Amino acid sequence: MSVTNGRRDRRTGSGGSVDLSIDCGGIRAPNPFWLASGPPTNTAGQVMRAFEAGWGGAVWKTLGDPITNTASRYGAIDYQGRSVAGFNNIELITDRPLDVNLREITEVKRLWADHAVIGMNRAALARLAAPIKELAIVPGATHLFEEPGALERVSDLADEWFSRHLLA
Repeated sequence: MSVTNGRRDRRTGSGGSVDLSIDCGGIRAPNPFWLASGPPTNTAGQVMRAFEAGWGGAVWKTLGDPITNTASRYGAIDYQGRSVAGFNNIELITDRPLDVNLREITEVKRLWADHAVIGMNRAALARLAAPIKELAIVPGATHLFEEPGALERVSDLADEWFSRHLLA
């Protein structure tokens, strides 16, 4: 992917294009700008519109079969001496059937093969016809890994993965 800054490059005389493509651990994308799991990554149509607008990748909403939340989505904080309660990122888990999501992920990858699309859980990994090598799940952890020891476990898993795949 090229992005033009509107100025001519003094060295080459070109329009100032910059290649923003990335390869991180074998996941390639035309640029490092990705949509996180959430409302804009719930359907193929939404993800493809994002790619048309220039996004380089998308993390599909969390898939399930059956669809389950691992923790309460209510949150509370103490703000200026007062307790405030609210919802905490309730839009991360899809309410659509797993086979519909897998069919749409496959279609998006077929049409946008150079863009990164990630959407996993154990059942999805077993059924998705893609060259996925590993999936690690930290049992009981929410997406922010706020539970005691969860973030440390994720850090250890990431360190192990990068050591195996990037330092080998």
